[in-house]
Amino acid sequence: MAIAPIDIQTLYSQLENVSKSVVHQQQGIQLSNAIQQDTNAKQLAEKNNTVQQINKEKEAFLSLFFFYP
Repeated sequence: MAIAPIDIQTLYSQLENVSKSVVHQQQGIQLSNAIQQDTNAKQLAEKNNTVQQINKEKEAFLSLFFFYP
């Protein structure tokens, strides 16, 4: 099977398709990063809430045994 030569007109006609593809890829990466950052923020908030809840439970438990005036 012979390789067909590509002329300059064909290259220019495909240039727009290539640039659109690159833009879509970049937007996809940006969207993926934004989603990852949002997920990380939610996980961090959940961990902080868990730690705060544990500290509250610990204080309540200790207050049963020790009286703090």
